[in-house]
Amino acid sequence: MRRLVLVLPAIFALAPLARAGDAAEPWRDPLPAREIERPLALPRGWVALDIGFEEHVGRGRWTANGRVERFDHVRWARWAERVHLGWGVSRRLAVWGEIPLLQERLTDDRSPADTVFGVAPGDLRLGVRVQVLHQEAPSSSATVDAWLRIPTATARPGARVGTTREPRPLVFGTGTPDAYLGGAWRRAFGPVGVTARLGWLHRFASPVSYAYDGSPGADPLRVAPGDQLRAAANVILQAGPLVIGAAPAYTYRLTTRIGERQGFFTRLRDLRAVAGSAGSQLDLRLDLRVQVSRGLAVGRYRSWRLLGEDLDFFPLEGLEPTWGPDFGGYVHVRL
Repeated sequence: MRRLVLVLPAIFALAPLARAGDAAEPWRDPLPAREIERPLALPRGWVALDIGFEEHVGRGRWTANGRVERFDHVRWARWAERVHLGWGVSRRLAVWGEIPLLQERLTDDRSPADTVFGVAPGDLRLGVRVQVLHQEAPSSSATVDAWLRIPTATARPGARVGTTREPRPLVFGTGTPDAYLGGAWRRAFGPVGVTARLGWLHRFASPVSYAYDGSPGADPLRVAPGDQLRAAANVILQAGPLVIGAAPAYTYRLTTRIGERQGFFTRLRDLRAVAGSAGSQLDLRLDLRVQVSRGLAVGRYRSWRLLGEDLDFFPLEGLEPTWGPDFGGYVHVRL
């Protein structure tokens, strides 16, 4: 609720600017009024500003046999506020950037005084989207997408509540850069829109501040999170200004590897594999949003993790996603 209160003023502040975008301008391409008729790439001359929030409640973890093991006395929560900015550079090219602000809280009910809480910026993402197909009747489009994740998140110590003892660190990112390359396709069938995505995420090896071999004064270990194959679909139904969506997303993770630091370039075969780190993840997201105008939309969503894999990096969501629901909301502005 408190994040919704923070987002509501942004809606009223940005609404006049979004309404101004309804008028046609000769220096930019038209933006269809209906969500299902819009191309995947932001049209030339338009600016996208998306402000969103998300809450993840970790209620358990996945066991080696694929079952859910609920936490008995541990409560884990993670919040993220995100700002996404995009620009339609030309008819075929759009660029974007995204930065989150993260908050994490880890509580042991057996010792509430040992609660750990931390706030830090998350990883910066920069991307490009190239439109390779755009057809108006019937509305369809296809794009090639590429983005880079820059590890700006830090393993920053959190603050223990109710005690002056030395705080434990909370890790807000994997500390490793990622590069994604994939494609997307969208097609409208009357009031129904279908989107499909397929891509590969390469995760580079890098020394990280949260992994050591236990020796006094030892250098940080190098971690190579497993590459990921990502596939997703999104089906939306639009009735007037109301848009309802359902989006399953599947991820297959390759083996995570850890080893000693050996210079800038490290071969994966020189790092030891983490047993059982490869596996699958399946999520389902339900979305409800309202198009206030051509340039303004607000929405809420909830997602569930239906399938996951067992690792030993809790509480680090980038390597070991916990089991539990996600809640979120957003404001989309097109200027």
